[in-house]
Order: sequence, then C-alpha cells, then structure tokens
Amino acid sequence: MPKTELYIPYIEAILQPPQTPFDVAGVCSDGYTFIYMTNRRQHRWSYLLAPEFDLQEAYEKIPAGYTQLWLFEKRYVAHPVAGKPSPHPNPAWLNPEYPAEIEREQWIDRLFVVLHEPKPHPHYDVVAYHLNASDAIADARHYADVQHLRTIVGLMKGDLYWH
Repeated sequence: MPKTELYIPYIEAILQPPQTPFDVAGVCSDGYTFIYMTNRRQHRWSYLLAPEFDLQEAYEKIPAGYTQLWLFEKRYVAHPVAGKPSPHPNPAWLNPEYPAEIEREQWIDRLFVVLHEPKPHPHYDVVAYHLNASDAIADARHYADVQHLRTIVGLMKGDLYWH
C-alpha cells in the first residue's frame, strides 16, 4: 500500500528547514501561516509558510479538486500529555458547526479553527470553530489530551472554495 503524502508538494514558500504547523507547541505570534484544503485524499496541508506568503500564489499552483482552501495564521499548538487516548470522541468533534453569529463573508480575521494533526484517515481534520481565541485554545488542549493528537488553533486569513 503506497504511503499517503499529507503535505502540499508544490508550495515553494515554506520555511527552511521545513516545519509542519504542529512541530512547535505553545503560542505563536510570529505571523506564520499554513494552508488547509478540504475534500482531498492527499496533500491537504501545507508546511509552515513565511508571513509574507500570498494565498493567490497557492491558488494558482494547486490543481482542482478541493472544496475549500483555507489560509490560517498559526496561533497555538497543543501537544498531548502522556496517557491513553479516549476510546470515544466527543460527538461535537465529529461534526463541528460553524458559528451562527457570523456569516461566511465575515470569517476572515474573526474565526478561530481548531484542527488535529493530519492522519491519512479521516480526511476531515476540523475539531471546532470559535470566535474567541481562549475558547479555541481550551478546546485544542482538551482535544489533544483526550484524543492524544497534536492540535492547532488557526485564525482564518483566507477562504477560497469550490475549485
């Protein structure tokens, strides 16, 4: 069985040496960004991108076949503490809902998204959506400890969809 590659190979604006968004735990205030694509079996994450990265550049390089292409500013990463993962996820984590308080057009610079580290399956990595950074960080910490997966909080900086 071939190995699934989870990181986008054709984005050249990565930091050197390359880092995944999950490598360094804690608060990030350096302006680093990363891309997450939904509806892709492979290549749905970018490595960490330099602060001056242009989402339009990515849009032009990525082949068709995704539902959404999101650009996030890395804000926080939680690594799990030692222990066993929970055998059953919280039902809210299986199908998180977008905040009803704001429309999609208002997500940029307002929506915090919690995602778990990439795994070949399932291919939808979103844990939760929040309008408050502290709620998103608390959810990321809790999910990391319960599910024993690294999680990241990203602030939405770009939202392209139906490519």
